[in-house]
Amino acid sequence: MKKIIILLLLLLFVFSLSAVTVVEDRIGLISESEKEYVKSKLDKASLESGLSLGVLITNGTEGKSDAVFADDYYDLVINDDDGVLLFLNYGERSVYISTTGYGMYAVDDSGEEVVFDAMMPHLQRGEWAEAFSVFASSVLELSKDYPYSAYENTTYDINTGRFEEGKSKEKRFDWALVVISFLLPAVPAGFITVSVLKKKLKSEGLVGNAEDYVVPSSFALENSRDIYLYSTLSKVPRPQNNGGSSSRPRSSGGHVSSSGRVHGGGGRRF
Repeated sequence: MKKIIILLLLLLFVFSLSAVTVVEDRIGLISESEKEYVKSKLDKASLESGLSLGVLITNGTEGKSDAVFADDYYDLVINDDDGVLLFLNYGERSVYISTTGYGMYAVDDSGEEVVFDAMMPHLQRGEWAEAFSVFASSVLELSKDYPYSAYENTTYDINTGRFEEGKSKEKRFDWALVVISFLLPAVPAGFITVSVLKKKLKSEGLVGNAEDYVVPSSFALENSRDIYLYSTLSKVPRPQNNGGSSSRPRSSGGHVSSSGRVHGGGGRRF
């Protein structure tokens, strides 16, 4: 019985760490079958990207801006550190993308425009389910171009909206300092040891004429050949393909929601 309880707790812990996908249509804009279709697309994109993804459809924002309404919904319902929410305000014919954590990096300011551009034709034709499917696939493609491993090596500055390369330097282990700290006491110790050993050596005195060491008629040159002892090799670096888009700095205008979470995001009308 105890093993079963431990297993259940482990399963709950793993589930709590997994990403979340949500499709909430408050006005019946899409059918149940379309809702399941969109959910399956979000599930696939979430599984492969590690992002929590959601689609929210309403006919208003209760007096709030699209940004505030979307952020509050994300924090209340999805509540994950890394995610992207697409909010469709049907009454205002507007869409808004709310991002947080890794979602802000993968779908940054330029990434939001990429998603909107891909969705816009479907939104304008009223192809809602297809537009939401394009949202999921676009986010997935962006996450492949800008993976979580790259995001981990950045720090976000809310004042500039930029993701700066490199984590906090205070946390880095200074190997050079460690090596120097070992070498400094070793140098004088080594010097003392060599000096002591040198004094114990009993070397022969210098001989004024080197001919004393030569055995008469002991050297005879039988053949000769040229041997090249050195050569010079020049290497030219091969041009590297840095992947284009992945090398571009990421930036996302950030703000703090009412719950205290940092969000990025942007909107557009259709």
